[in-house]
Amino acid sequence: MLSDLGRREEARVAAQEAAALHRQLAAQRPDAFLPNLARSLGTHGVVLNGLGRHAEAAAALAEGLRVILPFVRASPAAFGELANALLQNYRGACEALEETPDEALVAQARQAIG
Repeated sequence: MLSDLGRREEARVAAQEAAALHRQLAAQRPDAFLPNLARSLGTHGVVLNGLGRHAEAAAALAEGLRVILPFVRASPAAFGELANALLQNYRGACEALEETPDEALVAQARQAIG
């Protein structure tokens, strides 16, 4: 990953572009591409968090979590791991902000993940 090589700004741009592309694809075929959008938002959030842009990171991660939750409810084995990673990274970004995460979102995620 670019951020692992110290190229964090390039990683941010690439992750942002991937999320934008998956957003466009998901608008056309949601069932096929929403999980990819959630994954891209997660990557974008992790990169933003690494850059110290915690508010943006929390927003991207929360969006990714909201996107993936219906899929987790339908198929926990297939999407639970992604949802758990999004949840943990979201909580970490909120902690870095010294803000309380959206408790309703956290509760929904915990219930869906099991």
